[in-house]
Amino acid sequence: MNEPHCADTVASVRRALGRRRRRHAPAWAVLLLCCAAAPAAAQVEALTASFESVPERHEGSRPFAVELSFSAPMAGQTRVKLTATLRVTGAEVLRIRTLNSGVRDRWWIRLRPTSDAAVTLTLTAHGECASALCSADGLALSEDVSATIPGP
Repeated sequence: MNEPHCADTVASVRRALGRRRRRHAPAWAVLLLCCAAAPAAAQVEALTASFESVPERHEGSRPFAVELSFSAPMAGQTRVKLTATLRVTGAEVLRIRTLNSGVRDRWWIRLRPTSDAAVTLTLTAHGECASALCSADGLALSEDVSATIPGP
């Protein structure tokens, strides 16, 4: 049985049927066979990140946004940890929000340059999930990622 894929489904059906499982044995057997044959969810071996929708250049003090994507769904307090591990030079962060709240693997970051100089974003990998960005599977960010947006 593909544990991550079917364990929750089997457990909820087991609770729903309770002692009536014997009466519904054929349906129960079909559920178990389907779960055994279902493809397992792809396992991510290392958590990676990338900046996307990065503009070619910024326009001085005019705000702009970039997206940050992770290779896997993120765990708990992601916004707090993201704010703590994202290093920004040449701009102030105006807002960070998730683009898909259920999974939290894509983020929108709005920035306002503080001058005409380049803006650099660096997301640092720390290793321990207690203080670092981690996937729902407990993988910490494997390497630093950065993006530079030149000024006008």
